Amino acid sequence: GLVFLKSAKDDASAALNNMRVLLKNEKIIINPKCVTLIHELENTIWNKARSTYSRAGGTHGDTIDALKYLCRAVNTNKNPYPSDYDINFGGADVFNPEPNKPTELDQKLQQVFTFKPRRFNRRY
Repeated sequence: GLVFLKSAKDDASAALNNMRVLLKNEKIIINPKCVTLIHELENTIWNKARSTYSRAGGTHGDTIDALKYLCRAVNTNKNPYPSDYDINFGGADVFNPEPNKPTELDQKLQQVFTFKPRRFNRRY
């Protein structure tokens, strides 16, 4: 029941620039568990002809391309929630009459999105 469409591959430099802008403006947040993506974002460079990524440093740039295609595919003009979506998120009230006291939704989101810092042994 899943639909797959071909990704647009025209104007790769514009797509990369769009991805850079989204990263810089913090529209994309990368989970610290995505070690390969983080490593490739930090170390991948173009070859001298700027036709593909350089293989130096053991990176291939595959995860960068995947992120680039994801950035292209996201429709930022459409609300992902249907009009009849349960705005209470399973009983957690979104409206907070006491702004200094976290709501049940705030507590649930904090539990879900709390990352434990990890130390990586980088051996690249």
